[in-house]
Amino acid sequence: MGSRTSVPLAAVGAAMLTIWPAAAVTVPVEAQYLLMRRVAIVDPGAFGRPVEAASILLPKDWQVEAGVVWTGDIGCPRNGVKLSLKAHSPDGTLGFEVFPDYVWNWVDDPQARAYTNPLAAYGITGCDTLPPYDAVGYLQNLFLPRWRPGATLVGIGQVPELVQAMQMEFLAMSGGQPSPIQTEFDVALAAIETPRAGGTVEEWVLASLVRTVAYLPVLSGMGGFGNQMSGNYTTAAVSQCAARAPKGQLERHEKLFEAIYRSFRLNPAWESAVAQHFLTMERINLKGVQDRQRIMRQSQLEIGAMIEQGYNTRAEIMDRSAERQIRALRGVEAYIDPTTRTRVDLTTGYQGAWTNGLGDYVLSDSPAFNPARELQGNWTALQPERR
Repeated sequence: MGSRTSVPLAAVGAAMLTIWPAAAVTVPVEAQYLLMRRVAIVDPGAFGRPVEAASILLPKDWQVEAGVVWTGDIGCPRNGVKLSLKAHSPDGTLGFEVFPDYVWNWVDDPQARAYTNPLAAYGITGCDTLPPYDAVGYLQNLFLPRWRPGATLVGIGQVPELVQAMQMEFLAMSGGQPSPIQTEFDVALAAIETPRAGGTVEEWVLASLVRTVAYLPVLSGMGGFGNQMSGNYTTAAVSQCAARAPKGQLERHEKLFEAIYRSFRLNPAWESAVAQHFLTMERINLKGVQDRQRIMRQSQLEIGAMIEQGYNTRAEIMDRSAERQIRALRGVEAYIDPTTRTRVDLTTGYQGAWTNGLGDYVLSDSPAFNPARELQGNWTALQPERR
């Protein structure tokens, strides 16, 4: 599957952040603009009504399949909510994919490892028990065999700027308070090739890891606890994306894939509600299965109320200067669509951005570009959000 090497510089960009951007299939490169539309990924009804879970910008003529599926996984609730997206150009040559999050556990102490699932006595399987891989190891050992079997790993490496952004966001949210549980972050980017009937395709695959580690006493042979400590790990692979093009063409479409990747945004209200659901399920698992239905129903009511109130803890407590630094590291700028008051994240570096109020957006790197002349219709310039 390949050795652990750096991703070729040409494939990732000098800062390993110009991962994905280019012109839409129906828009010539020389036109110096991208015509995109905002796509909502909708959770159809887990909270009593359809709720937007995330949004992303895609070329207007691309075909999209996206949604949220709740699998009812009781033993590992965090793997029971699967948000995903598959999108491709009209001719199928270009594509972008968002993969569901994946959570697994590990305990250093072999004796304690057998007790990590509180529902085992009921015949319910818990989260997978796997080594606490870093992001590079995760892509090599877990992601590629599951999602891209038969692919050849061309190069792989870490993305330090995104790691720093995740660390800053965590510190801003937690207030830097000390905790006995360590939280670690890692991001890796892989370049792969996969043979297909129509020819070999190239992909850039990005995965971010969030790992919590608690050190607890090791079980002794007598059933008590000894003096040694054992690491207890929970690792979540999040923000997993892939950009695809025929071999030799991926780099040509770098600007398009960058704009797509950087526009992806989870709805903070939905994200917070799902996090609350996880906490509720963990309480259920600790309490037992007898009151499961009653507590789950109560949880639904509580979460629905949160959604209704527009619950958005992150926006309320995030330090503004920290948010600006995080956005700079991620290479995005927040805009407000003046026609819908919708917040949109756009990649930095373009001369201008416009919307027609119908869910379409144009990005241009030409100072002389005029969307009303080139595309017709009524277009309004977007202004960066001021917070």
